[in-house]
Amino acid sequence: MALVGKHEAGQVGATIQQNVDFIRIGCRHGQLQRYPALLVTGVDLHLPINSRPLHYALSSGNGHLFELLLRGFASIDPNLADDEGATPLHLICSRPVDDYDDGTAESFFEICDATRRKVDVDARDSEGNSPLLLALRRNRRKLAELLLSRAADPTLANDEGTKPLDLVTKGTPLYLALENDCPTMAELLLRHGADPNLANDDGDAPLHLMCKHKDRIEDEFVRLFFWINELNTRTLAVDARNRWSRTPLHLALANEHRTMAELLIRHGADPNLADGRDGLAPLHLMCCEHEYEADFIQLFFDICEARGHAVLIDAEDKLGRTALQLALENVKPNMVDVLVNRGADLAGFALVDPNWVNGEGATPLHLICSRPKDDGTADTFFEILDELNRSVEIDARDNEGGNTPLHLAARNGHAQLVELLLRRGADPNLANDFGSTPLHFICSRAKNDELVDTLFGKLDELLTTKFLEVDAQDASGNSPLHLALKRGNEHLMELLLEHGADANLSNLNGTTPLHVIAKRGHDADKLAASFVASCDEAEEPVLVDTRDKRGRTALHLALERGHAGMARLLLENGAEANEPWPADGWRPLHVVARSRHYNADALLELLLENGADPNAATPKEGWTPLHIMTQRADDGFMLKRFFLINHALEQLVLVDAWDNEGNAPLHLALKQRRKTVAEWLLRFSTDPNLEDRDGLAPLHLMCKYGYEAKFVRLFFEICKDSDRYVLIDAKDKLGRTPLQWAVASLSLISLEILVDNGADISDNGGGAFPAKAQFDECSAIFLEQRQPPSSSSSSKTIGKELRSRVRSSALDLVQCIEQRVTASDLDGATDVVELLADLGLYEENPAEDWDFESDAEPLACRFLETYFATTADYGGGLMRLRKECSDAIVARIGAILLERFHNPFLSVVPRRDLERLPREWLAVTYGEHVLRLVKSDDDSNVD
Repeated sequence: MALVGKHEAGQVGATIQQNVDFIRIGCRHGQLQRYPALLVTGVDLHLPINSRPLHYALSSGNGHLFELLLRGFASIDPNLADDEGATPLHLICSRPVDDYDDGTAESFFEICDATRRKVDVDARDSEGNSPLLLALRRNRRKLAELLLSRAADPTLANDEGTKPLDLVTKGTPLYLALENDCPTMAELLLRHGADPNLANDDGDAPLHLMCKHKDRIEDEFVRLFFWINELNTRTLAVDARNRWSRTPLHLALANEHRTMAELLIRHGADPNLADGRDGLAPLHLMCCEHEYEADFIQLFFDICEARGHAVLIDAEDKLGRTALQLALENVKPNMVDVLVNRGADLAGFALVDPNWVNGEGATPLHLICSRPKDDGTADTFFEILDELNRSVEIDARDNEGGNTPLHLAARNGHAQLVELLLRRGADPNLANDFGSTPLHFICSRAKNDELVDTLFGKLDELLTTKFLEVDAQDASGNSPLHLALKRGNEHLMELLLEHGADANLSNLNGTTPLHVIAKRGHDADKLAASFVASCDEAEEPVLVDTRDKRGRTALHLALERGHAGMARLLLENGAEANEPWPADGWRPLHVVARSRHYNADALLELLLENGADPNAATPKEGWTPLHIMTQRADDGFMLKRFFLINHALEQLVLVDAWDNEGNAPLHLALKQRRKTVAEWLLRFSTDPNLEDRDGLAPLHLMCKYGYEAKFVRLFFEICKDSDRYVLIDAKDKLGRTPLQWAVASLSLISLEILVDNGADISDNGGGAFPAKAQFDECSAIFLEQRQPPSSSSSSKTIGKELRSRVRSSALDLVQCIEQRVTASDLDGATDVVELLADLGLYEENPAEDWDFESDAEPLACRFLETYFATTADYGGGLMRLRKECSDAIVARIGAILLERFHNPFLSVVPRRDLERLPREWLAVTYGEHVLRLVKSDDDSNVD
């Protein structure tokens, strides 16, 4: 029986089984909400146990349908279990993580509360799993919090004995909540009776965990943890030891968790318990390397006194050290004062050796100098030693690189500490394991004028018996001057040079201070000027042409990076302007000609003014600077400057020099279609008839590469204005003239310009029509100029642009030639027809933009007319056309000719020509009567 949404509840006559099937199917497919009347009536459908509509809805993932069922059927038991003992709550808790939670659980409890249906939050499935256990397994934190808020029992175990409180092997739920940064869940667990003293397999209880993770657990929660346990009258095991025999207080002090340490002491932690490994009591830990101030240890004593706990101030660790000894070893004078004031025993106290070393080979003085801040501890340290008449090994080396205390103080920028150590006799020239002296460390730092001024300003006062080695080199060969310049520290550079630093010292890579400056950024010009000025003041000559291990001078590097000011300074101080690069032999002028720096033109002028050769060629390519500039993408700006500067300097520029491939600068410019550059070259007296290696003169190249009429006219105008004669009929090495290249590139206007300027179009001048290979070459150039290199240039896949260009030019080109020559010169016109055939313009299925009547017919007709007029070989003409085109196209052309010329073919074609044509083709082209005519003539001849 079909049910529809408009049915009233009283009209529903379905049987129980039909209702069950209806709901089951509707829940399974998520369609039950289409029948709202049934759902809102509250009809009791008395669903049997195996129907489980809530289970079906949850299984289909339809939370909205689940809610409709729960609200619509008051008789549905929210605790009804399926065949596996799972209630709807079990299914909800078995879903994935909270990110996919759609609020189903909250709605479930809300509806059940509103309809007074109690939900069993501790129901167990067939495996004994409770909803809380399933939620925790799925990492459903929010859901677990909700269940706990509704009094779910966290101690219920499943059939395997797994409890929610002991879900993971190494931690209880409370431990896991803390470990996974879930303070809200941890609070709920505590409020619902979770044992705060249960430990994992390592013996770590929640207190141990909180003491380890100071940064992850906020102080507010730490206080809340103690407060909730007080509220629950739970006694915290504050002295519980983990497997390493460490208590929470040991861990809190070791991790500098002051809040936790204070709370533990206030809640009764034993202040004298020593750990099982080193025998360190809490007081020992505070006196070790940890950053505890004297006020905290004072607070420690005050709390212990208030609680009646006596602190064993003279307790010894397993090495026999007291807290006082550790405070002295770690140079904590303020802590020493507190311990002494608290009654630390000095009678049997053996003073700690001030040269004692730890595992890293560091003495107390190393530890003081390693601190990020200079707090004056070193002054106190030396005062105590002076009072006790004890000496310290001030230049002791540690095991971490062989650094002395002075190295560490210099590295950390402690100006006053450096001064103190020097006054105490520290050697400023001792090198560590990497060859670095304290001065290397000072020069490696960012600017620290206080430290630099302290060292050099009081040098004579501080070093009464020693000299500061300003040229000491580290393992890489770098001197302090190298490092100061690498940092761009101009002030330090000046001080080093003033105190005798070698301005020309090279490191292991051959890098001098000048090389270092040239490698810097925007401040290189200013730094170089200051460097040279300081050297002049110190009367230290600068070797400007020193090469590094890669053969580069400072000028090379300055030019590469566009440092015009530094380059000028180097040239003024004698740098060689023609010194070649070691890698490729390029000279500075070549590099600048290729440079893209904004001030490349300034560098160009600078080099030319300082003797750079404007005609020097590169060894491999044979390029002069002019060759390189013609290939720049700046429309000839630098090239123009190049000519003007050389003109002002009265220097000759070889504008027609060939490179190693036989190209002059003008050839390169024309082949790369750099018209502005080519114009400037022509204006600066380039030979207009100069040939490249293939014999191509500029005019050949302009016609071959299809230059516009405007530029071709400009070429002739420039040559005319400068009285330079153009060999207009010159032939390249294959005998091709500019006129033939113009025809091959289908450039009608160029052809007319050439003819107007005296080009010989007759056979005596080489003829107008080039070989077919020239057409192919020009087509390839056309494609290369307009298509990416990866595209195909096959004649069968030529694009619309080339076809359009050929169609629009070919007819006009032939007509132009016809008007200028006699019939005997036109035999080469057939190559135009062959070109069209090669381009696919006579295909039986031409492209969409191909117009047979306007494109194929006129050219074919003109070809036949010309051929007939010049040779009287009609059959040969048709056969030649047929050779290039398909039969269907030739038949079409033949029909047009027949109609246009009123059957001239039949009246004038000699019999011998007819006999040469295939009879099948004649029949298709001119009809059966032509075939009969030929046949009858043959028969008559036989008779």
